[in-house]
Order: sequence, then C-alpha cells, then structure tokens
Amino acid sequence: MEACRSGEADGIIVARLDRLTYSVEDLATLVADAVESGFGLVAPDVDLDLSSPEGRAVAAVLGAAAGWAPRSISIRGRRPASGEARPGRPFSTPADLAERIRGLRAGGATLQSICDRLNADGVPTARGGSHWRPSSLRAILRQPSGQ
Repeated sequence: MEACRSGEADGIIVARLDRLTYSVEDLATLVADAVESGFGLVAPDVDLDLSSPEGRAVAAVLGAAAGWAPRSISIRGRRPASGEARPGRPFSTPADLAERIRGLRAGGATLQSICDRLNADGVPTARGGSHWRPSSLRAILRQPSGQ
C-alpha cells in the first residue's frame, strides 16, 4: 500500500478479492484510497479493474455499500478463540475420518500425501466431493479432537 501511495508501485493485483480483505467496509476504503491516490487495483475473479470505466463504477457502488452495514465478503472470518464456538456451518467430517487424518499427520505425513491417500482410497470430502485438498485438511486439523 505504501509503495502504491508513494508512486513506487502502479497498483495491486490479487487473484481473488477475498485474499485482499474480507470486509466490504475495508474494501471500500482501499478502493477509495486507490482512486484518490491514483493507483490501480485488479481482481480478476470479480472482473474488477479500477482503470476501466466499469471498475470506477464498482468503486462508486462499494463506497455506497460500505455505509450500509459491516459485511463479510467471504464466509471465512476471524478465528474464534480456543473454546469459543465456530461461526457458520457445523463441523461435518466424521470423527473417525478426522482421527485418521490427525493420526497420519502426527505420523509425519505431509498434507499433500494425506490428500493423495484419501483420494486414492476414494474417501469423499466432508461436502461429498471426490478430491481432497491440503486446505481442507488444515480446517480439520484446527478442529478440537472429538468434534
């Protein structure tokens, strides 16, 4: 941000907008800063490019939306403190599968090797998918045992 504000960088490019911020209010502030300071902002996942007329229109809409109420761009948000209830969808991985994953990890297996094993065994993901990814395992490993 400082490099953009000082003119050392021309702008910011993010693959996904939720990697920049989860808050519409923060996004509106960042977009207003970009427009005011004259640096670019590009997020291909939502076709946002502040150098285009459409991008400037999005900037105006974000400015208006920021005043409505704080909102989250993504269902992901802050992590709750230990023991605090997790917001959103309840934990849906069967306990025996979660323990299997924890056991493999404790035995030194990498997240990718665990994914490869689960995929090879045809184990469906918590949402019923057929392809495990390391990010899914991280979420399971963050959950307390027994949930």
